[in-house]
Amino acid sequence: MATNATVVNSDNTVSNTTVVQFNPASQLPIKLAGSHNFTTWKAQVSMLMHGHNLFGHLDGTLAAPPTTLTENNQSTPNPAYQIWFRQDQLVQNAILASVEPTLASTVAIAPSAHKAWTSLHTAFANKSQTRIISLQDQLARITKDSRPVTDYLRDIRSIADELATAGAAITNVQLIVRILQGLGSEYKAISAAIRSRETTISYEELYEKLLDHELFLKHEETKQTAPITVAMAQRNNQQPSSNNNNRRQSNNNSQGSQPWRNQSARDQSNPSQWRRRNQQQQTKDNPLRCQLCDRPGHSAKVCRSQSHNHFQARANFASHQQDPWVVDSGASHHIITDARNLAAHQDYNGSEEISMGNGNTIPISHTDYGVQQIINALANRFSLKDLGQLNYFLGVEVLPFSGGLLLSQQKYVDDILHEANMQDSKGVPTPMSSTTILNVKKGDPIVDASRFHTIVGKLQYLSFTRPDIAYTVNKLSQFMHCPQTPHWKAVKRLLRYLNHTSSFGLRITRESDNRLLVYSDSDWAGDPTDRTSTTGYVTYLGSTPISWCSKKQRSVSRSSTEAEYRAVAAALAETNWLTNLLRELRFHLKAIPRILCDNVGTTYICENPVFHSKMKHIAIDFHFVRDQVQRKEVEVKHLHSADQVADVLTKPLPRASFSRMFDKLGVADIHTNLRGRKRDRLGQICQAVAKQKQDQGFDFRHPYKTC
Repeated sequence: MATNATVVNSDNTVSNTTVVQFNPASQLPIKLAGSHNFTTWKAQVSMLMHGHNLFGHLDGTLAAPPTTLTENNQSTPNPAYQIWFRQDQLVQNAILASVEPTLASTVAIAPSAHKAWTSLHTAFANKSQTRIISLQDQLARITKDSRPVTDYLRDIRSIADELATAGAAITNVQLIVRILQGLGSEYKAISAAIRSRETTISYEELYEKLLDHELFLKHEETKQTAPITVAMAQRNNQQPSSNNNNRRQSNNNSQGSQPWRNQSARDQSNPSQWRRRNQQQQTKDNPLRCQLCDRPGHSAKVCRSQSHNHFQARANFASHQQDPWVVDSGASHHIITDARNLAAHQDYNGSEEISMGNGNTIPISHTDYGVQQIINALANRFSLKDLGQLNYFLGVEVLPFSGGLLLSQQKYVDDILHEANMQDSKGVPTPMSSTTILNVKKGDPIVDASRFHTIVGKLQYLSFTRPDIAYTVNKLSQFMHCPQTPHWKAVKRLLRYLNHTSSFGLRITRESDNRLLVYSDSDWAGDPTDRTSTTGYVTYLGSTPISWCSKKQRSVSRSSTEAEYRAVAAALAETNWLTNLLRELRFHLKAIPRILCDNVGTTYICENPVFHSKMKHIAIDFHFVRDQVQRKEVEVKHLHSADQVADVLTKPLPRASFSRMFDKLGVADIHTNLRGRKRDRLGQICQAVAKQKQDQGFDFRHPYKTC
């Protein structure tokens, strides 16, 4: 941000008339903490000042002009000095904001930016030479050892970059030589080949060659160690009971006596005789007596009666014990070759077989019965029963039809109307008048506030299946602390609308288009009380709305673009949660989610990577949305205002606009979506189910409360 002015000095030279303002938080992210990062901090500040042509304020070449101008023996303030002084203070403030609090006093007491710069340079520049010597010593001592090539090269490159920043850069040849010197003996071949080149190899090419050689070494090591492992595994299978005593006898027989071979063969045919002879030999040679079993010939550490495995030495042989855990493959029917891996199984006497891909079939020998056995045991103990197809849950009626499901709360609506004495009221086409303005300070307090609280609280639960009343319910909920007569009139109008649409519910269709589509909108400064905006969004999976929201924003937005951007950020947060939920349910989306917004400025901000200084107050929302757009996890597109479905969640709409958006919200009449006997017997089904639930103690007026 800059302020322009034109000033002419007495010597007819035009001074620098632009005052540059800084944002140290974003332009100077590295804070000076001491001599260890002075070089990096100095380069950061120098580049910023050179970019604005203000480095003269630091090195003193841009001296201060005279404070006053004398003309006709009259002294007047010099405008050029005022501009210079303002700019010098801003430069000094940028330096002050980019140092740690322990060093702030050094900058604060300086009379100018040049003095502050000189003080810091005097305090830490000499110490930076010590830092250069330390880095060069680290570079000379670093070796690869057993680390991967990537870690070794990263450390060397990091030290080289620090030296370059400190003003002691090393050449490419010196860097290559240092890398080759730190390699181990296994890299002698490739090191000799690189040294014999006529042209100098680049760092990037050396990086690739070392990675390839590292993979080659790993492959050769695998080929050499694999046969040894197999041989040890085979010997372990042949002699699983070998111990230290066997090794002692074989060592004593290393002279190759032929009678001992015959005796060994006889002992193998008679193991008990061999053990007695071996024990007698040990008793003669070793006078030790075990403290655990009180037998001579061995110590407690190698006692065979000791069951603790940590007393016994074990060879590093391959294990042949089969893992009892079987990884779930995600298939619908699981097959295994070993019946011991089944916790509970029984013989299979059926005629079904498993068909293989080559046309052969495999017979089934065992089947698991643990799950069904647990179900039967629980049913016998707790009198469980299968409830059959879902038709009622927490006051929500589930009605299947050919295209999907209908979620209706008609009985719940009838109870609310009966409690408010509005069951015979005249219906209205919209839940709220578009000309109604609700205010906290307008109207008289109602006599029975508890009645207002009860009905509005029940309407909040009704909005779970009725997105068409979400905005009105949210608006009325804002006056729960002090309901007025206009608020009660708005409640009665909403009840008249519900009486007119009591048979409507949420339509959930069976979709093949697995895409998330989000409509986001905001009503800028729509609240007359505090001029906050209202956020509204609705999320579709295919053509079915699965999530919607209408709520006030926490702060006042200074432009419609800001309000729309906050709404997009809120919609994106909900979209991320839904995406993770669908991923955990193994429901794969065909494309990345798309957010539709009717504000052109908001879509430009989402696509433009430049962060404007006027958007600092929404920086969190900016980075939250922008980062995911850059990673191609979501896309934000423009939508015409006439097609914005979320508009019904931000403000009261006229009758024509509300009717046009009504069908897009997924709200439909349950009578028109049911056919044949389902439609004819709908009333009978509702009455029968309601009576059954009431007999079980279910209270439709309070879905979470039972008698």
